[in-house]
Amino acid sequence: MMPLLAPASSRYSLPYELLDASTAAEQLRTQLTTVHRVNATAHAGDGVAVVLIENVTAWSDGEFWWWWSGRTRRDGRRVYACCPAVNAATAARLIVQHLTSR
Repeated sequence: MMPLLAPASSRYSLPYELLDASTAAEQLRTQLTTVHRVNATAHAGDGVAVVLIENVTAWSDGEFWWWWSGRTRRDGRRVYACCPAVNAATAARLIVQHLTSR
């Protein structure tokens, strides 16, 4: 029996509203600067956003945040960490944890 697939128009069935990428970037930047006292800058355009945090770059499409975890696979490809964009507090905590674990 073939598994049922979601229609092409919806990527995922999510229990929350998606954010605009620029809104997600501002929320993450605010969490990083106010709660964690980490300098961060946010840049957005064309449906994507980037937040620069020290030597870590996080990017989002408004659905998820991604950043390099600092690890690579055996074949040399990078392994990325991910967090839902609607949860800026968790994304900020995970990024700061990554910064301090180096």
